[in-house]
Amino acid sequence: MKQPFLNKDQNVEIYVSNRDARHIMQFRNSDQIAVVGSLPVIIERAIKIGELPVAQDEQKTTKTVSVYYCPIKVEEKQYSGRMIVKEYYEGTQSVDELHL
Repeated sequence: MKQPFLNKDQNVEIYVSNRDARHIMQFRNSDQIAVVGSLPVIIERAIKIGELPVAQDEQKTTKTVSVYYCPIKVEEKQYSGRMIVKEYYEGTQSVDELHL
């Protein structure tokens, strides 16, 4: 199941699937896991700061890879969150990674 959330900076819907959420939590610290519940707010407030090259093995499906920035607060800790979003040729955009 994929759920879209509107990013105000770019005025685009960015999707998060159950697989995406599991991928974000995998091999992460407890703060990273706690942030998954805040993904809708993070996506909404994130600001696009650039693009990365598309990996050669993903060029058939992935149109662009964008980097977004969003300050994230977990309990009393402040993080500079970095979210990687892939745009696919079919027109959808999806969260690929979230780093604190």
